[in-house]
Amino acid sequence: MWRLLKYSFLHPCRIIVFLGAVTCLAVYSALDIRLDVSSDQLLPSRSPLLASYHSVRETFGSDKIAAVYVEDSELFTASTLRRLETLDAALAEIPGVQRIDSIFTVNHIRGSDGWIEVGPLFDPIPNTTEDLQALRRSATNNPILRRTVISVDGTATLFTLYLEDDAPLAEKGSGESAFNSAVFENIETVLDKYQGNFDSLFQIGTPAVQVSMSELMISDQRFLLPLSALILVSLIGVTLRSFNSAAIPILNAAVSTAWTLGLIAFLGIPINMLNYIVPALILIVGATEDVHILTEFRALRLSGKNGSDAIEEAGRRVGLTLLLTALTTIFGFAATGLISITVMREFAVTAAAGMSFRFAATLLLLPAYLSLAGHMENAGVPGSNTQVAPWLNPDRLAAIIMGKMVARPFLVISVFVLFSIPSF
Repeated sequence: MWRLLKYSFLHPCRIIVFLGAVTCLAVYSALDIRLDVSSDQLLPSRSPLLASYHSVRETFGSDKIAAVYVEDSELFTASTLRRLETLDAALAEIPGVQRIDSIFTVNHIRGSDGWIEVGPLFDPIPNTTEDLQALRRSATNNPILRRTVISVDGTATLFTLYLEDDAPLAEKGSGESAFNSAVFENIETVLDKYQGNFDSLFQIGTPAVQVSMSELMISDQRFLLPLSALILVSLIGVTLRSFNSAAIPILNAAVSTAWTLGLIAFLGIPINMLNYIVPALILIVGATEDVHILTEFRALRLSGKNGSDAIEEAGRRVGLTLLLTALTTIFGFAATGLISITVMREFAVTAAAGMSFRFAATLLLLPAYLSLAGHMENAGVPGSNTQVAPWLNPDRLAAIIMGKMVARPFLVISVFVLFSIPSF
């Protein structure tokens, strides 16, 4: 390992060009990556229940449902009902919608002169207030319609859209997530034309939930990654007294994340509800390897060794430790792939690949960076003449903490036991 570290240090330009070319290819591949938050990923791929589930869907039709909620205090007026009728027709024209259950399509069962009449509630929509109010009372008293397509007080109604299993998809992707996204956007396009015509109008159901989850995953990354990077830079910068060193883990994480996303896009693995946290894991977990090498390298430089000798000696000292740490992390994540649940298998591949690439970036990019930017290093490490406040000295803090803990083993164990008991 130390040979690779030394080679990267002595030939930084070659390493940078090589890593840049690989990163560009990875970014190009990652452009085709897709999100998939479908619930099917949570089902065991070899479970007999999955086969039964698909059999039931083939027999009774799709269980994919979207819904549109409409509320208006004057729902049972001729003008409002006609707008609802045009909305019903517009929703039925959306690609992928198999059928709609609404107050215009669900059969209304009623008795008349000893006969049972079955038919639409509105056939046609009456014009008089008396007839409309009579239909309102009849609909809200009908257990088939009440709480399924109309509210108890008759001021809200629900359009239930049953979606096809194999429907036309948007050009932007394929698979269930792309289908749900396309349906969601098409429904929103229709609803935008009717906003303001009712007191309340919005969609719910599977497409809306999955699109919301996708947006939440993206927003989490926009928040978590910068926050994690800020915390990491602050801690490393303060403890090592060098924000130049603190930039190395961020740079390594960015490169290895690009490689990981490029690989899973090439393999056809989507970003799902679990593996979307891998970039944060790459950033935080992988930083420990960088810190080990950085601290050893800086200490050796302060002892008088030149850069080449320092990086070689640092590799000899911590190489085995880093290798074992990396392997246990990689194989630990890879072991989750033994579970038959699809989302776990995809997480295993993503996390194992990410940690492998993170380790490779440490061995290649870190020495090259130190070779090119090492002159910017702050010499304020233990043993230097730089004056630092005692509370900022990491060695002093570590010595104080370990001294207190080692001297009180029973107290330390007791505290950990007390914190662990509520977890059972």
